Amino acid sequence: MITHMFRQQGADGDGLFVQFWDSKDVYLISKSTGNYKLIAGPEARSLPVFSEPLLGEDWPDSRAANHKTLGYLYAFNNSHFESGLGVLYLVDDDASRDGVIDYVLYMTPQVWDDLDMGLASSYLPLE
Repeated sequence: MITHMFRQQGADGDGLFVQFWDSKDVYLISKSTGNYKLIAGPEARSLPVFSEPLLGEDWPDSRAANHKTLGYLYAFNNSHFESGLGVLYLVDDDASRDGVIDYVLYMTPQVWDDLDMGLASSYLPLE
């Protein structure tokens, strides 16, 4: 069962980032070929797979965004930062915006506010 799904930005439009409910792993799946590649998960893995324990949380909300300075963001979040959880981002950084996840970033509610991440003016339209 799929928990979250994002269209891959900055690439040829063929990919989907998909998180599965049981493992909480995130894969990049090709819509045309069906080929898939593990990108990130909550368990410790060897590179180039990102290991992020917070992916194991039950994030009720998700969204994709095009941040002016951070790049393409694939966000796992809790509405209104319930229970003190912030936002977990898979980031395709501004330097490349090539459709490849460059790093994982956890942003606390305080840092999110301090960086004006909630302002619409901080974002560009998605492709």
